[in-house]
Amino acid sequence: MATTLALLLAFGFTSCKKEGIFNPKHKIARIYVETENGEKVLSETYAWSKNHLERIKSELSSEVMTFEYNKNNQITKINSYLDDVLVSYADVTYKNGKYDNIVIHTPGLADMDFTYSFTYSGKKIKSLTISIPSLGNILDNLDVKKSYRAIDRISSFFMPAALPVETAIKSMNSKASPSQNITMTYNLNWKDNNIEQMRADIGNTTITFNGYDSKTNPFQGFMVINPFNLNKNNPATITYNMQGEIGTINYSYVYDGDVPVKITTTFMGNVFPQGIGSWDNNIKYYEYQ
Repeated sequence: MATTLALLLAFGFTSCKKEGIFNPKHKIARIYVETENGEKVLSETYAWSKNHLERIKSELSSEVMTFEYNKNNQITKINSYLDDVLVSYADVTYKNGKYDNIVIHTPGLADMDFTYSFTYSGKKIKSLTISIPSLGNILDNLDVKKSYRAIDRISSFFMPAALPVETAIKSMNSKASPSQNITMTYNLNWKDNNIEQMRADIGNTTITFNGYDSKTNPFQGFMVINPFNLNKNNPATITYNMQGEIGTINYSYVYDGDVPVKITTTFMGNVFPQGIGSWDNNIKYYEYQ
């Protein structure tokens, strides 16, 4: 099961500052998970250089992510390594301080570049469109399967659907001819600085956020397509509806001041969404600098 590391990339959706800047007041240093026997195990470490997040390292696997910045302190490149080998990277471009495009590449594998483009309503993202080359009839190609996994590591926050990457691509591909690009669009509905609902134009999928606390989401402004990270506050419940199949995630929190230091998740239903966190560990502890 993917760790949270595979779900975290850096991009801010609601800030009045330039987007792509992740410089929270409370900077995460370490994340622990609780095992079935109650043991607290180090899961991830975060390395900061002043106000820049430089690296996230999984302590449970060989996954590492590194980040590069422009002169405006916006993230411009995210590199994902496995066993010290670059398996995917994302180039992030901006226009007038807002996201323009994000392109995820898988070097050495099938030509499976993903392009993410954005539309805005004022300062908030209104929709996100994912585009990839049509795969024709090569979905069973081994390199393509490797590309799914490599893209999945770095794209989990850019694809906020309750669908694994491969399932989503196959659904997209079924609606495109071999000469077409495949596209899928997510429309976002906001209430203040939190998302109320996300709806995909393929797969009849909706994600609904039911209630928030008044505390700070420590990942706000950190670009993962984990929808959790787009919000100013922390959700109480997230409900997934995939073609009538319902799944619900309930969250409970323990706080230190304004930020959570323990998050417990409870899963109900038969839907197991991509991009929410580790399904093997539903209790996590957060330490800050």
